[in-house]
Amino acid sequence: MDIYSYTYSIPYVVVIFILFVFSYLESKSSEILKNKLINIVTLLLIFFFGLRGFIQSDFQNYYPWFDELLVLKETDLKSLFVDKYEFGFVFLTVFCKSIWPDYFMWIFSCSTADILYFPSCFSIIF
Repeated sequence: MDIYSYTYSIPYVVVIFILFVFSYLESKSSEILKNKLINIVTLLLIFFFGLRGFIQSDFQNYYPWFDELLVLKETDLKSLFVDKYEFGFVFLTVFCKSIWPDYFMWIFSCSTADILYFPSCFSIIF
């Protein structure tokens, strides 16, 4: 299997195409249909990014770090401040690992949180 290939970008191009189609449909539809389209796109993005698996840079940086982390019962909160990442991110990761100690579940939960809460954060800013 090649490390770099143009075929790896095909799923991303397909998702971008789907987003363009849904964007066009949203601009031409009623308010009720707009909400349904937004929900469908949200689910699509959650599953696309949440089930991404071993993506090169994410996997190389986060997987070994995730394996080394302790769960909440085994660590004190002071040790979370000395990690190489921000405290909130480390706490979220330790919390998720305490509930479900699986790397893929952590990626899925972080992707879900990002997709659900970032739009509301950006709407406040802009």
